[in-house]
Amino acid sequence: MTHDSQSTNQAEAAAAAPVYSLVRTNLPDAREKILELWRDGLIHDGKPEAKLDWYYERNCAGAPEVYFLRKEGVAEPIGVGALGARRMHLGDDVLVNAELVDFIVAREHRKLHPAEFLQTNIGLDTFRVNAIVYGLPNSKSLAVMKRTASWKPVGDIVRRARVLRSASYLSRYLQSGFSRLMGPCFDFFRMLPIFLRTLRYAELKSAWVERPDERFDVLWNSARQPDLIMGVRDSEYLHWRFAECPFESCSFFTIVSHENDRLHAYAVCEIKDRTLQVYDFLIDDKIPGVRDRLWQDLSLSAYRRGCTSISVEFLGPACIQKNLQDAGFVVRDRRPLYAVADEKWHSRFNEESWYVTLADEDG
Repeated sequence: MTHDSQSTNQAEAAAAAPVYSLVRTNLPDAREKILELWRDGLIHDGKPEAKLDWYYERNCAGAPEVYFLRKEGVAEPIGVGALGARRMHLGDDVLVNAELVDFIVAREHRKLHPAEFLQTNIGLDTFRVNAIVYGLPNSKSLAVMKRTASWKPVGDIVRRARVLRSASYLSRYLQSGFSRLMGPCFDFFRMLPIFLRTLRYAELKSAWVERPDERFDVLWNSARQPDLIMGVRDSEYLHWRFAECPFESCSFFTIVSHENDRLHAYAVCEIKDRTLQVYDFLIDDKIPGVRDRLWQDLSLSAYRRGCTSISVEFLGPACIQKNLQDAGFVVRDRRPLYAVADEKWHSRFNEESWYVTLADEDG
């Protein structure tokens, strides 16, 4: 085949390829079409309308940007994706970053190229108004993200767990009756040192609260680390993200001062299937003993509530990962965080530059 004929074939193939485009849409007018596309592949715990009402219409960071994927010659949109605003801090600078959310292509068009076009072009277009677009892809969209050159890996959000009740784990090695008998005895001797350590810092105490108050704003301003990209964790955001979220039923475990009730640390938690899931945590490390008290007191409280384990997910500096390890949290699995941004941000595409928990996902 000559060079001219090869070029001609390539040009003909390009001309025959489907032409895709992204069109930003107005949410109220597009509500039913968005729900129709979501029902083709996004579960949202069976509450798609609740997701629209909460995340899209009452988002405290502003309404997400919603884009339809269109294909030339097809009347209806064949896909949809959104960018949810996430206010973040880096030192004194406030960044309005964006999270790629609710990305779906209609079943009959579910091939690599439409998904790649949607994912790539949403991120690139956002450079005009945002610093960084990030996403925590599920198993289905991870392959697309890996193939898209503009998306770069930042690091892994690591899931760690701490076993509180050992009977089910002992049953792997002992007969079930014996494991049920020995489990509580084993747990007692494991939990006793934890209880004794909680007595070490008597000037601190723990308490559960249902809603964040003004003390959470003081803690956020005191505990945020200037060298990390951290999503804002003030009372307004925490209330919207957790207290108003239709998919979670969370409470706030707090460590406060005995003297004046000042808040020094919190963990946002929900009990699911006897596992206490930690969605977010923030600790003022300038106060001695706070970190240890948070994890030890929380372990005791979860144990008393009948939980078998605690689970926490975190992406961030190795020193914080080590603190979790020292507190008894063992790595179970991990999943990647990807980001797309101007090259000036690429030096910060590493785990040492970020602070990410499940609070930074869309719920």
